[in-house]
Amino acid sequence: MFVRVLSGGFGLIVLFFLAFVANAQETATSGSEIRTLSDLDPSANSRLISAGSSSQILDFRLPPNISAQSARLALAVRGTAASQGELSVTVNGQPAGQIIVRATENSVIDIPGDMLQSGANTVSLTANAADGDWLVDGRRSRLQVNFIRARRPATLGEVEEALAADFGAIRRVAIEDTRGPRAVEALAAQAIALRAGRVPLFTHDRSGADLYLVFESGGDLGLTGPEVVLDVTDGVGIHVRGRNATETEAAAR
Repeated sequence: MFVRVLSGGFGLIVLFFLAFVANAQETATSGSEIRTLSDLDPSANSRLISAGSSSQILDFRLPPNISAQSARLALAVRGTAASQGELSVTVNGQPAGQIIVRATENSVIDIPGDMLQSGANTVSLTANAADGDWLVDGRRSRLQVNFIRARRPATLGEVEEALAADFGAIRRVAIEDTRGPRAVEALAAQAIALRAGRVPLFTHDRSGADLYLVFESGGDLGLTGPEVVLDVTDGVGIHVRGRNATETEAAAR
């Protein structure tokens, strides 16, 4: 983007406005992701909701750099005593409404975006005492979250949260080793997978990646020791630097 330099206070205001708009256009993107309950929690292939009781059926994490717009929860539920009934849905401790349970079709409830939050989110179900017990099939139940990726992560801590998120997460990671041999790639990939709780898609191509890592070492970098720097000027990047290969590998850990 080219901007003509203007003089005076008005010119500064215009430049600020144009920079703000350009940044917003570059970083704000919408997304929608669907995951099954058993995918979010492999131990949740089935959940029993006892009559007259409440049970947490789902917990998931959202990164701090997205804004949740809405969500839709579709539950595959069957009763042990009744073919239909009602379940009360609670999201993050707030009542979200009632769903009518029918054995022949999924039960669906729409969740407003303002009920969701950055970090941990929970969904619980409460069964009426008169309807008996209910069994939730986690493999056929799913959650869809619609969101806007409003900005890039602002700190290394936010990058870690985005790696570990269940929706709107960092999933494609480019690793660049400017020292030649791929000496620290395996170490970096292992560290990222541990923080994410899963193995992201690794690539050497920065284009299209959610996160890129650059490893640099050399006495001409003006360093006093190993350092890790977040760079969000062109995507989301982490520069791992050292005065020599040993320092760079130490910083990568």
